[in-house]
Amino acid sequence: GELEADGFEFTGSLRPVAGLNFSIAFGYTDIDITEAGDDEVTAAVFPEVTGSTYLSYALQSGVLQGLTFGGGLRYVGERDGPVIDYDSYTIADLNLRYPIRDGMEISFDVLNVNDELYLENAASFANRNTGGSVLGPPRTAVLTWRARF
Repeated sequence: GELEADGFEFTGSLRPVAGLNFSIAFGYTDIDITEAGDDEVTAAVFPEVTGSTYLSYALQSGVLQGLTFGGGLRYVGERDGPVIDYDSYTIADLNLRYPIRDGMEISFDVLNVNDELYLENAASFANRNTGGSVLGPPRTAVLTWRARF
């Protein structure tokens, strides 16, 4: 089969004062199936609208200089499938990171703070009226140590 995809994405960031960062992203995609396919064709299951926003602040002085607090939201719009439709969802994330020394950093993230139950990935096989979906991870804590040698 064939499909046609059109869309755009906007990404912007703002640093109003030292250490404060704000970013926003918005995407729009229009997918049209222009020609039906063979038996094994997978229909596109893709959100029309996506977006995210993130705010962080890094301490500029003192004993904890460089300690950064951050948080954001990720949005994925509804997805129309040939068999079932998928709901939109919004996920909240938090981050704390600290540069231990030059080339070394430790961070702690809490992903999906709101413990949203959502389908992260979906595929539908139109000819068989079946589909497969991958659930997004539940609330997850991640501790990461990064080092460059």
